Amino acid sequence: MRKKLVDVLKNAKNVLMLCHKNADPDAVCSALALGTYISRFLKKNVHYVAVDGVSALSKKVLESLKVGVVFNDHIYDVSPYDAIILVDTGSLDQVKPLDEQILKEGKTLLVVDHHHENEKLAKIAKLYLVDTAAPSTAEIVYKILRRSKVLRDSVICQALLIGLIYDSRRFAIASYDTIKIALDLMRRGADYNKVLTLLKSEASYSEKIARLKACQRAKLYSLRNEWIIAFSHVGSYEASAARSLIDLGADLALVLNQEDDVSRVSIRANDRFNNLLEGDAIKDLILHLSRSLKGEGGGHALAAGFIGKFSLEELENATISWLRKRVSQEVKLIT
Repeated sequence: MRKKLVDVLKNAKNVLMLCHKNADPDAVCSALALGTYISRFLKKNVHYVAVDGVSALSKKVLESLKVGVVFNDHIYDVSPYDAIILVDTGSLDQVKPLDEQILKEGKTLLVVDHHHENEKLAKIAKLYLVDTAAPSTAEIVYKILRRSKVLRDSVICQALLIGLIYDSRRFAIASYDTIKIALDLMRRGADYNKVLTLLKSEASYSEKIARLKACQRAKLYSLRNEWIIAFSHVGSYEASAARSLIDLGADLALVLNQEDDVSRVSIRANDRFNNLLEGDAIKDLILHLSRSLKGEGGGHALAAGFIGKFSLEELENATISWLRKRVSQEVKLIT
């Protein structure tokens, strides 16, 4: 994988590491590790951007690593860059308003991600390194870099361990490879206990309010009087709000955030829900929503995001319609 990366970037001078909105620690740490290799060993000029900024936890992570890397929260022109690497980002919709520019400029595009494969991206990317079986993008970056000298740097190993532990939900979603990689990163100098301490962060006041409002506004449906589907809407922290609904007992949660005319949905599910549908349920739901609501999204087995122009009611109708077809049973509103 590393040889392919080197070949694709051979003629590039300026490289943009581009992450999705409110970039989480997996996105930020994966971009940092890969960008450091490209800068230090391929001698490229590397810049980092997370659309609308990184998350509060990611800011804390960057401060702890003390690498001096800044993720700019916006960029208006991609023309100075010879290559753009989408990190932990499953679709161009996640980097709006840069998506049209990227397509128009015809830049060398690379994708490093672990979410569901995106046919549009796969067609236009010069290098498409996507492993949907990996619980984190950090695991994929480790596999790219494992024989490079950059992993002699304990700070880079620490960054990759942070990303891996964060997105694997502290190894709740982990393969044999995940554990083996974590052990190797620790052998190289990463500190497991420091990572756990770092990732234990209390939600901000605003995030707590968003979670509570999501619960207050939740509309609930029942399947077989056993599974619970929750819909809600907030003005921010939709991912956190969706996770909270799952923690409170929902089996599938969809939380909408509408900004101007763009709707962003965070989708979360638990293992019970995935097992009920006996397959890649979230991927199937995203495909259905893409057809029904003309949006775009991506994710993995228990978490996904979807972006488009639609209302909460339209989202509910499309999701319930999909669920009824999948289980061939009535889905009832809980009143």
